[in-house]
Amino acid sequence: MRVRVTYHGQIRSVIGRSHEDVELPDGATLFALLSHLADHNGEPVRGHLFANSEVIRPSLMVILNDSPCPHEAVATATLNYGDAIALLPPIAGG
Repeated sequence: MRVRVTYHGQIRSVIGRSHEDVELPDGATLFALLSHLADHNGEPVRGHLFANSEVIRPSLMVILNDSPCPHEAVATATLNYGDAIALLPPIAGG
């Protein structure tokens, strides 16, 4: 199954692109997608996505098809072909 991931802020800078299509097995969860992205993009990306191996960084906002996905739902939220996921790290400024 293919999903579209859009990167924002620091994650975009570290990955070096604004979006990509990702192939995952049918029935994959949002957590599986984040793990896949961390595995394929290395430690700098992992550090932006996860606080540790099992906990998503609290400041990361995950948007699934234009709706925020609560962190407690990421482990069980099943993805479907064509889903759009946006990853938004915190933005600092003044």
